[in-house]
Amino acid sequence: ALSSITGPCLASSRFVMLGPTNATAVMLLSTFLTLGYSPEQALIALPVLLLLVGVFMFAGAFIRIANITQYVSRAVVVGYISAAACLIIVNQLKTVLGLHVPRAGTVAQSLQNLIQGISETSMPALLTTGLTLVVYLPLKRWAKGLPTIALTLVIVGGLGVALAQYGVHPEMLAPVSAASWRFALPQLNLSEFATLANAALAISFLSLLESSSIAKTLAAQSGDRVDLNQQMLSMGAANFACAFGGGMAVSGSLTRSVLNFKSGAKTAVSSIFSGCLLIAGLFALGPFIRYIPKPALAVLVITVG
Repeated sequence: ALSSITGPCLASSRFVMLGPTNATAVMLLSTFLTLGYSPEQALIALPVLLLLVGVFMFAGAFIRIANITQYVSRAVVVGYISAAACLIIVNQLKTVLGLHVPRAGTVAQSLQNLIQGISETSMPALLTTGLTLVVYLPLKRWAKGLPTIALTLVIVGGLGVALAQYGVHPEMLAPVSAASWRFALPQLNLSEFATLANAALAISFLSLLESSSIAKTLAAQSGDRVDLNQQMLSMGAANFACAFGGGMAVSGSLTRSVLNFKSGAKTAVSSIFSGCLLIAGLFALGPFIRYIPKPALAVLVITVG
């Protein structure tokens, strides 16, 4: 939510939505595993890492390092986005099938884990997936003026409560509350700066590539022009905000950006509205999230991916 509000204030693209992505999440996981950090240590080190990412992105924007992305061919951009979409789809399939298999950072490993656990497929999860598609696809076709994804989740959530009376219990999302949102100053440790600098630089470059890929793709479809250095500056500001707000490293999200574009966004204010609605929803509707079946959300993510 913080990245959705702060990023657009400096962004060049009117469609790109900033937030955690598969690529940045996998990079963070591999960084802390490589460094041997426990989950508790990783939570303490994460804000420092985000500060470093923000510093590198600010510096890169001012020296206009994003210009190097013009030498990345469209074939590479299409390949990257296609691979990211495949990773999203494969990672969500385990939830669609109701499986509890290990998460992996590559499509091949994720698919292997999925195949190995396929015998444990949950029938309630499959039934919920089917109901979600039955509700969503007609809405998408004939109710384009409505927030079809949100409406689908509300309807399927209601159906899930009704089906629970007949013993159908798909896995639900965990409820959230504003009390779980942590605002704190990063615990600066000079020794950690050197340890985390390489990882921060790698995440900065990966985020630049990811954001520029989706920004250029959507710009080509809409006839816009984007300043990727300005876009990099916006990501630096968003990472700074997340460092103080208990967030993760952010990049240009493939699924959220495409959804924003297809929903008819006209300016970057759509992202700010989205962030504000997320915060309002956290306070007002957080406890009701427990009524949303995980398979329903997963299959909707797949359709966007």
